[in-house]
Amino acid sequence: LQSIGILEDDNLVENARDTGKHLFSHKDRLLAHPTVADARGWGMFMTLELVESKESGEYFEIGRGAEGAFQSISLKNGLAFFGTLYGPSREPLFKRGVPLNISPPLSITPDQIDDLVDRLDNTLYEWEAEMGIS
Repeated sequence: LQSIGILEDDNLVENARDTGKHLFSHKDRLLAHPTVADARGWGMFMTLELVESKESGEYFEIGRGAEGAFQSISLKNGLAFFGTLYGPSREPLFKRGVPLNISPPLSITPDQIDDLVDRLDNTLYEWEAEMGIS
């Protein structure tokens, strides 16, 4: 009951609805990256599908270290993301992009969303450069 009270008292449901729309207003900016094949989700949950090539829809070969590089650059830029599908020691069952889940807190503000997307945009540019994609 305490949690429900906080959700109601702090208007977190309404804030999530409004800031979720603001988060998705950046969708085209993120899709402009050559490594972002899709941006989907709803509310305060967005998933980007990261690929090596939008044409093939496939992710980097595991030996290239793309996931580790992405996580390292993300942390340097003040972002932390959950691990992805593959991990360093297992092969994927099928070839496809890797999901990057963005799930900010319900209390986030529009200005903080803008900062998050700016950091993510910079992370993607740095990662793409490191992976040899322009």
